[in-house]
Amino acid sequence: MSKKFDLYKQIKNLLISNKFYVKYPQKIKHDIYEETYYGNKVVDPDGNLRSLINEREKKIKNNSQLISYLKKIKPGNILDIGCGYGWILSCLNSKWNKFGIEKSKIASSRASKYCDILSNDINKLKTNKKFDVILMIHVIEHLKEPEKVLKKVKKLIKKNGILIIETPDFDSGAARRYKNNFRLLKDPTHVSLFSQDSLTRMLRINNFQIFEIHYPFFETEYFNKKNFLEILKKPTRVSPPFYGSVMTFYCKNV
Repeated sequence: MSKKFDLYKQIKNLLISNKFYVKYPQKIKHDIYEETYYGNKVVDPDGNLRSLINEREKKIKNNSQLISYLKKIKPGNILDIGCGYGWILSCLNSKWNKFGIEKSKIASSRASKYCDILSNDINKLKTNKKFDVILMIHVIEHLKEPEKVLKKVKKLIKKNGILIIETPDFDSGAARRYKNNFRLLKDPTHVSLFSQDSLTRMLRINNFQIFEIHYPFFETEYFNKKNFLEILKKPTRVSPPFYGSVMTFYCKNV
């Protein structure tokens, strides 16, 4: 970046403007998505090397509230945009017609066991299908033009269909305390930064009715003594996972 990015200042300006998100000026020399998410170079913000292909149980546990909600509603056509390895869809029974969109070749080949992969890019998707449920779980922050994609989603979802979006809250307590050391700012592919307020406005302007906002933390593996003690320390290191850092919006297409 040509000059230091000030997260606090950018989010503060976002809250008093009519913009929906902050454009984070990341400079990525090439498409690193494959290697940083599904290859052998996956390193988390704490510097730990991870193998995402072996994290199915972890993924399911950390999305337990979302999966529980899906199991309670009437099955239909479901589209998971950015479905990864298909772990969430793997938890749904055969009454669902399951579809995915996934950029990664490594991940989509695995996800195809649980769903039909329709495309590697929603902007290139051509289908006559309409969906009862569309998931965008940690996707919108990676998009250079998120509102454009939301309008595409609007055309794909049925009347009264359910849209579920999960993304970091860059105005959360941890983000305010740690500023540029907020852990979810450390991903080089996070280029569109939302606050709860700004995402609410974008969804409402596009005629989605929000009926619940959930903050997944207490039901996840991140709810532990280590992270609580870390948040009490002087914020000189990267922030720990904490309540409010991630938000899940449950919306109806009206």
